[in-house]
Amino acid sequence: MAQVNSSNVTNINSSATATLSVGILGFILNSILIWVIATSKKLKDPSYILITNVAIADLLISLYVLSLKIQDAISSQTSHATLNAICKVRFTMLSTCYNSTIFSLTLLSLYRFEIVSIPLRSCSRKINFKYGAIAIGSIWIVSLIIASPIAFIIGYVAYSKICDITQPL
Repeated sequence: MAQVNSSNVTNINSSATATLSVGILGFILNSILIWVIATSKKLKDPSYILITNVAIADLLISLYVLSLKIQDAISSQTSHATLNAICKVRFTMLSTCYNSTIFSLTLLSLYRFEIVSIPLRSCSRKINFKYGAIAIGSIWIVSLIIASPIAFIIGYVAYSKICDITQPL
């Protein structure tokens, strides 16, 4: 009979606890940030629209972290095709959220650079909500396009019970 090393079990349990804690904390804090920006009338500047977009992407990443344990729980009762689809969606979503965060922070930096470097022109030219929504929609579309190849190379590997690269690069 094989012996189980108790330090390995303790490491796995503390890793799972840390992962769930980060996921739950990220979900709660990003939800609060989105609520504060959405309900405050003073926070309607384009900077806050972009910060809200980053918070939404982080909220989705928190849901991704929480979904890791759900896949572990259902993997023995679900078909390989379903687990394969879950892997593709999860990793494409994760990459899309990362890209969206990067593009949002880049656009935020450019917006603030313009405010600092050319203050008179940036004060006379206010970006309204419509253009902010178009920019954010464009960010998510470009992020999804960049992340979409992941769906073609990632899949569920049954013998190791993980999502991994299944197609040759």
